[in-house]
Amino acid sequence: VLRSAPVHEPGEASVYGALDFIALGALVEAVSGEELDVFCTRRIFQPLGLVDTHFNRLPYAGERARYAATEQCSWRERVLWAEVHDPNAWAMGGVAGHAGLFSSAREVLRFGQEMLAADRGESGIFQPEVAREFFRRQEIAPESDWALGWDTPTPGQSTSGEHYSKRSIGHTGFT
Repeated sequence: VLRSAPVHEPGEASVYGALDFIALGALVEAVSGEELDVFCTRRIFQPLGLVDTHFNRLPYAGERARYAATEQCSWRERVLWAEVHDPNAWAMGGVAGHAGLFSSAREVLRFGQEMLAADRGESGIFQPEVAREFFRRQEIAPESDWALGWDTPTPGQSTSGEHYSKRSIGHTGFT
C-alpha cells in the first residue's frame, strides 16, 4: 500500500480501491490504539447487539458449520470455508479494512436499520451529520457515483438495477 502511486490526479476520477480501505483500516488502528477487529467489536458490533458479525482471524479454529463454503481456491489448494476470500486480507491474517467481515443477513439488516436511524437523528451510536456525509454522493470527481464507502445508483450502468431511488446506497460483496 505504501509503495502504490496514485492512478489519477486528485479530483480527476473516483475509483473504488481496496488499497484505500486497507490504509483506512490501518488509520483506525493507529488513531484508536486497537486492532481493527477489536475496535469494531467494541465501538460498533457490541453496541448494536451484533453477535454474528466479526472478522475471522487466521488460521480460523472456530466452528465452521455456521458458514457456507465459498469456493475451491486454486492457489490455497482447498475449499474456503469460514475464511476470507480476498488474498490481501488473507495475507493480513483475516482482518483488514477492505475485506474479511462476516455476518448474518439478520445482522446486516440490523446495521442497515441503525444507519437509517442515524439519518433520522435517532441512532444511539452514529451521529446524524456523520451518517449523512457517508450517504452523500461525493462528486469530487466528475460523474462519480461513490459516497464514502458506498455505491449509489448510476443510470444505465448501476449494479443496483433501475428501480432504486437516487438516494439509495449499497455495496456489493463477494459472498
